Amino acid sequence: MKRLIHLAALTVFAGIVLNAQDLRGTIRGIVRDASSAVVPAVEVHVINTATNVKNTAVTGESGYYNVEFLVPGNYKIEVVAKGFKKLTREGLDLAARQILAIDLSLEVGGVSESVTVKAESPLLETSNASSGLTIDNKRLLDLPMFGNNIGMSVLLAPGGWFGQFLAPLGIKVA
Repeated sequence: MKRLIHLAALTVFAGIVLNAQDLRGTIRGIVRDASSAVVPAVEVHVINTATNVKNTAVTGESGYYNVEFLVPGNYKIEVVAKGFKKLTREGLDLAARQILAIDLSLEVGGVSESVTVKAESPLLETSNASSGLTIDNKRLLDLPMFGNNIGMSVLLAPGGWFGQFLAPLGIKVA
């Protein structure tokens, strides 16, 4: 019985820890037409421009789409719907654990016609209060590391604090 309790506690704790380690992001939004009416049953393709990996979502009755579990990187969105021009939205930078809200507006026309929007991601994330930082390999290698401890790179992130790693060892950080 005691083993069962320990196993249950370990499972719950592992789930909490593993969930906190997920760095993937989400792109979501609403697809509308030129009159601001929602457009249901439309395929929305979210494509990682570095790897060409395509994730597809279909809008629901409310025109809402949601593409989760995206690795941080640069993305573009493509929407092809019958009776509308093909829409491409480029230049979307997704950071770790970020949720981008990208509402799309389709224009009436043939599928052979297309609309390309080159845009920057919003600088301020207003949908949640989480923060994160993506450090590329070159920047990480160029930084001096105190005692060659890669764990110190946590201090680069907003609100980063190394004391959480030292406290279990009985080391107090002022």
